[in-house]
Amino acid sequence: MSMFKVICLLVAIEPSFGSCPGPEELPDKLGAFLNDLQDAKALLRTCSEITNEQCPCLDGDTECFENRLEDVNTTLCSLINQSINVINAAPAVCPAHEGCAALVAGCNSSVIAVVDPVGTILSSIDTLADVSALTVYGSNGSYYTICYISNDPFVVRCLLLPSGETRVILDIDLTSVYGEGTGIAYCDGLVYVAFDLPEPQQDGLLSVSTEGPPFSVLPVVDISCNAGTVRAFNGRVYFVNCKTIESVNKTGGDLQIEMIFSTTTISFDVLDDGRIVFCDAFGGLWIHDQNVTCFKLLDCREVDNGDPMPCGDVKINRCTSLIYVAYPDDEVLVIYNSTSCDEEGTLTYTPSEPTGCPSLEFKPTCVSDMSSSVEGSNSQGGSNSTSTSGSTSTGGSESTVESKSING
Repeated sequence: MSMFKVICLLVAIEPSFGSCPGPEELPDKLGAFLNDLQDAKALLRTCSEITNEQCPCLDGDTECFENRLEDVNTTLCSLINQSINVINAAPAVCPAHEGCAALVAGCNSSVIAVVDPVGTILSSIDTLADVSALTVYGSNGSYYTICYISNDPFVVRCLLLPSGETRVILDIDLTSVYGEGTGIAYCDGLVYVAFDLPEPQQDGLLSVSTEGPPFSVLPVVDISCNAGTVRAFNGRVYFVNCKTIESVNKTGGDLQIEMIFSTTTISFDVLDDGRIVFCDAFGGLWIHDQNVTCFKLLDCREVDNGDPMPCGDVKINRCTSLIYVAYPDDEVLVIYNSTSCDEEGTLTYTPSEPTGCPSLEFKPTCVSDMSSSVEGSNSQGGSNSTSTSGSTSTGGSESTVESKSING
């Protein structure tokens, strides 16, 4: 297809990136495009009539104006015929995107980037503070909640979408004892938060209710050292403890050691079959199968000077079981097949400067049943409103709870 045709198609169809098209949008736009082409051909015919009378080609020169005008008319006729064929072949139902849209946050930014599975960069989401870690829950990709950790000072907030209300569910004093929140995960109405303190054997995992205020806070399990990523899978909560990945049930019981590795785990997630994908401090990306006590290396990255380049975060897209990996200061997400362990491709999540400390999440799975909305998406009221502005959705109001202190 010529460049002329491509430009015509792009101008006429006018895709609305980031929005859901109506059921008749594609047929309507294609029909309007065909009408415009036919109107253009009628207008061009009047030009041809003028050239036939006033400036016809006399010497057979193929580059003379009349012949060039006829070439345009031929191209236009061909484009009309191709457009009719396209309209006749248009599908009644377009296939859904493969997977859920990825959310990429950064500890030095209050903006969460959003990219869909086919690489379209969607409108970003504004939060009230920098995002060190985040988790998502909800019934579908339109009504859901993002809970996130901010450090300095340490606060856990939940952003309800699409209403934009923000609630503070955990506000304890970690700053004065030089501590920070390191990981967050949602499981059955509770948000689990790991925190790291400088003193040995002072790290821990807390559970916070999403019903409130007040939001109940309970200790779940002590962490010996190097508290980090937290994940929830199949009714269990997984967390980093020194050089192990351990799991407990929702109340902190039935402690199990899921994996032991020789170096520090930067991030991990649990695959649908129970295997663990993780990246280490030396740039390795691994899959661990506890059933056969086997470690498989998927990738190993280093920077230009040969130093290791560990990932910023690794996360499973539950819609496809694909493995997504985000690297510091890299605007490209790398995607791996969890079965073959091969690289599937990449997604660029931002056209601007990427974050140096990325965190990954995904919108909830899109479902047809809209009746079961997100827990607290729009129905739960908040107090102490604070107005903000943002790209798509923002913390329009913020509910606060009493601050608590941790003695280091």
